Amino acid sequence: MNVSICIDCSQPFNARETWQTRCFDCYKQHKAKNVDFSEYRVCTDCGAGFWANASWQRRCLDCHHARKVDQSVDLRAERDAALDLVILLRRELDQTRLALAARPVERVIPSDQWRRLVQLCHPDRHDNSDVATEATRWLLENRPESAS
Repeated sequence: MNVSICIDCSQPFNARETWQTRCFDCYKQHKAKNVDFSEYRVCTDCGAGFWANASWQRRCLDCHHARKVDQSVDLRAERDAALDLVILLRRELDQTRLALAARPVERVIPSDQWRRLVQLCHPDRHDNSDVATEATRWLLENRPESAS
């Protein structure tokens, strides 16, 4: 250690390094005068003062970490609820698909289309073939209500 003279108060002090020019008390006062208070903020959550590293920071480090943990817990809860909903919706979809698969299929031919089909496959157009007769019989048995 070197004994140096403080450039502010002219008192001797023990300097640990050769570049130290102020005693500890004068150094603290000097730093307090030169502080850029635009980076010193009050935490919006706990009210404690802290040094902000960026202009967007509004919380001290402790409150930031606490909120981060709370948010991750909230996000996990939301994710779990969403996964439960997905499972429920998949079950409902499967049940609906099974119910639809078990129902008899109703095929409705539009009346104008039915009329064209009868005309196209009528036995008179196909030399009274058995296939044309069978197709026409089926169409007549499955006649739409509006085609009567």
